[in-house]
Amino acid sequence: MNTLSRISGLLLGASSLFSVNADAIESLRLTDTIKQGIGKIDLLRDVTPEQLETYRFDNQLVLAADINENSKGLEKSTSQGVAIKDIALMLGYKDGSSKVYTLADGHFSTETQSWVMEKGDPVRRPYYTLLGEGGSSRITAANRIQATFDSTIRIKVPDDLRAVTSAILSVTLLTTDSAQGDPEAFYDFNGGFEDLAILVPEDAAYLDKVAPGRLDAPIVELTQPVAGPSVPSDPPPPLDAPAVQSWNYFPSADTFYVAAYEDLYPNVGDYDFNDLVVAYQVKHGLNADNKVVAIGGTAYILARGAMYSHDWHLRLPLPDAIKGKLECTVTLQYPKYEGPCSPRNPAEFSGTIDVTMFGDTVKIFSDPNGASSMLNTHSGRPPITGPRSVFLIVLAEPADPSTLGPAPFDPFLYVRNTGKTIQLLEVNPAFKDANGNPFGMLMPSEKWHWPLEQEKITTAYPAFAKFVESRGQNAVDWFASEVPEKVFDQLPASSVWAW
Repeated sequence: MNTLSRISGLLLGASSLFSVNADAIESLRLTDTIKQGIGKIDLLRDVTPEQLETYRFDNQLVLAADINENSKGLEKSTSQGVAIKDIALMLGYKDGSSKVYTLADGHFSTETQSWVMEKGDPVRRPYYTLLGEGGSSRITAANRIQATFDSTIRIKVPDDLRAVTSAILSVTLLTTDSAQGDPEAFYDFNGGFEDLAILVPEDAAYLDKVAPGRLDAPIVELTQPVAGPSVPSDPPPPLDAPAVQSWNYFPSADTFYVAAYEDLYPNVGDYDFNDLVVAYQVKHGLNADNKVVAIGGTAYILARGAMYSHDWHLRLPLPDAIKGKLECTVTLQYPKYEGPCSPRNPAEFSGTIDVTMFGDTVKIFSDPNGASSMLNTHSGRPPITGPRSVFLIVLAEPADPSTLGPAPFDPFLYVRNTGKTIQLLEVNPAFKDANGNPFGMLMPSEKWHWPLEQEKITTAYPAFAKFVESRGQNAVDWFASEVPEKVFDQLPASSVWAW
């Protein structure tokens, strides 16, 4: 920790807990605030560049907001909230250069987000949110920062801050269409102002654990689960969605299934199992009686090592009597796009439903540099972020979980160029050739590395041949025989590719 000079207790008045000596710093209430939805926070108004660097831990600065909102909609003293439209940190240096860290570039996050409608926008979209509560009666609090502040804002700052001459945080809160009622009325900013504080790790951890105001807030989605890697947000419930008391995730709340395919069925081809690699997660929304009232899911394309184009489906086996409504949205990083997953998806259904989560993979997953039609399958090339698809099914009537189809459900590939459909070997054992070679497999871990282009899986994982020859009886840990130079290892787990 850097050596700091003592700062006068008069710096911020009696409300400040900032006391700096050669051994420690404490969290500090900042002078500038967010007023009527706008904040221009001059960090160097309260700390020197050397002190600002001391607050940077794990390559990030952590701030906290004290939410002060008038009661509207579901807002009350125990639960209040606002949504963030935009936020940026602008740094200036002695040599006249500058750096800007933005929300769009992924440098900011909060613990929660929600799907709300901005005024003038007819569609609900995901926005980071700040939640809190009125008063300061937390009996477990160790100091006034812990007692009075609420949600945290994390800023990824990879560079040393001691050379900066200016550090301005710009915050714009979302003007929600509060006429819609909740959740828009809850996440508006009709109150006076929000105080901010810069935090030390202990206070940041405390506030994240206490999660003020979260329990009673509408449509709360965790962006940073307490355990495991970060996972994508839950999908937005439609206006008529029933109350979900809890979510049951498959395979778990912070892991994904990974399915990999060869698309030349029934011909083996290059057999590198990277023609399409998809990670997916499914969840059941339970009501107070532990009946399923909603089914949600999220999927990412991790790699496409094929000239052919595909549609990727997730079929959910359901009893014939089950009826419901479906919403599915796909979001692309390049070209920028957000819209319906596929025109083939029904708005309403009964019985088993087949959700086309990704359609025409060549079109929706492309290289922004135009260098290759095969993505995330070559060594020496930077990874490219694949598209994300999110769906939500609302059941007309609650269903017993035992009547629904078992995990991993039925993820399958439709190859547009050949008209062939390829299911996972686990779902349909027919999808293998005469020698037992499968064409679709559920991989053992989301950290599994697929082979590089033109590297057969039997050379990238030598034990795989024995696994196939024995019809899966031997070498069941074939994935432990990885040859590192023959696999793509730049997207190892959801902590990297989930966005």
